[in-house]
Amino acid sequence: MPDFLERRACSYVGIQRSSRRNDARTDRNAALRARPQELAKSGVGYRQAWARLGDGFKGVNLKRVHRLWKEEKLQLRCRKTRKIKTGKTVPTKAERPNHVWCLDFCYDSLIG
Repeated sequence: MPDFLERRACSYVGIQRSSRRNDARTDRNAALRARPQELAKSGVGYRQAWARLGDGFKGVNLKRVHRLWKEEKLQLRCRKTRKIKTGKTVPTKAERPNHVWCLDFCYDSLIG
């Protein structure tokens, strides 16, 4: 395609000429994406997955594994901690003077 036709066609469409010429790169992480998915099923995190990658991926950086881990959404879900019920409750009936003093404040604020 002659240069002037390419320039005119790209201006009509509204794209850069350089983007028309660039070919899409192949994903260099394609082989690396499959292995952490297998490890994530066993319930390990990204650091342990990085340690277990093996001989095929010797030069792989931890940051690269973490980035792929987040892109593939392999994060472990946070477990909610449950509150331990002790069975202790605040006594509502005063047994002696100054035993349940918080009720005194409530009583005073309601009256005044």
